[in-house]
Amino acid sequence: MNSDKDKLVIKILGSGSCVPRVERAPAGYLIKYKDKKFLLDCGPGILRQLVKAGEDYKGLTGVIFSHFHPDHSSDFIPLIQALDYTPGFDRKEELLLFGPPGLEKFTKSLYEVYDLGPRGYDVAYIKLDGKYGLNDELFITAIKGNHTKSSSIIKITYKDNKGKEKGLVYSGDTDFDPAISEFAKGIDLLILECSFPYKAGKHLTPEEAGKIAQGAHPDKLLLTHFYPPCDSPDIDIQEMVKEHYSGQILIAEDFMEIII
Repeated sequence: MNSDKDKLVIKILGSGSCVPRVERAPAGYLIKYKDKKFLLDCGPGILRQLVKAGEDYKGLTGVIFSHFHPDHSSDFIPLIQALDYTPGFDRKEELLLFGPPGLEKFTKSLYEVYDLGPRGYDVAYIKLDGKYGLNDELFITAIKGNHTKSSSIIKITYKDNKGKEKGLVYSGDTDFDPAISEFAKGIDLLILECSFPYKAGKHLTPEEAGKIAQGAHPDKLLLTHFYPPCDSPDIDIQEMVKEHYSGQILIAEDFMEIII
């Protein structure tokens, strides 16, 4: 039987959007598996949320970007600055960066603008294209998302001691796309954005999230990336999802932890 240290741990650092709110930070998640620790998106304030959650930013293996909008990426440069200038800390381990096409250009342009960059350690820029394995234990796979011209739907999996694949699929920000259902078929945890209770841009409504989840049949559906209207007392997003999906629904809260 796998102990928790041999399982995938997801800590929600930010369940909100670009709208500043006390109760919900912008997008950010900590993914832990054995000695590997990744930020999955890192919107503004996520580094502080990480520390608040009792985690050490100095030990991060890397960052996985779903796309480059600032509410999903703007704490990347503060992370680099912290790794470079924390007193008494001298990072040597390579930092792994995963992202959609344009990742290297995006990050290096930030180095140029801020006159900052990794000091004393290497950085690997890994395009989310196909399947990438870390020590043949943890696997990161992606398909093209439908939000920006460069966005990804991300799958993170491992194999338990019986050889069964377990893990999560994370939508990042996305418009409705049945391909997500196929990509996430039978996954343990499906993390879907649920930005507004009505259609607004290339984001999911609760009904659309329910349709995707019903096609995927995950063990659990986690709804996240809420704009303020979704938290209105007059709105019940779970009931809206249930019109199309009959499985277990979780509503993301900052600092919630899920173990797979």
